[in-house]
Amino acid sequence: MLRDIVALLIDEQADMQTLPPADINSPGIDVLLLACDREQATEKASEALNRNPSLKVLTLTGNGREATVYELRPREQSLGTMSPESLVDAIREVVQC
Repeated sequence: MLRDIVALLIDEQADMQTLPPADINSPGIDVLLLACDREQATEKASEALNRNPSLKVLTLTGNGREATVYELRPREQSLGTMSPESLVDAIREVVQC
């Protein structure tokens, strides 16, 4: 039932369309919607992102009332000139993130 409601909502949008269930590596898939239990959301989203890192995964939980978006985003931050001490500090900071 949730699937039908969401599909109808999306199909009413001029800039969106639903696709039949397919392999997530198929061309043209930008966002994967997953309806699942809150406890399973992170695991299922991680599995999908491992298979297709360019996806954005939106999980619907709580009968579709709660949503979370998952995506992989590369991040680059210049750390400037490194000394031995600043290298050790940078390693510690990266581990804490």
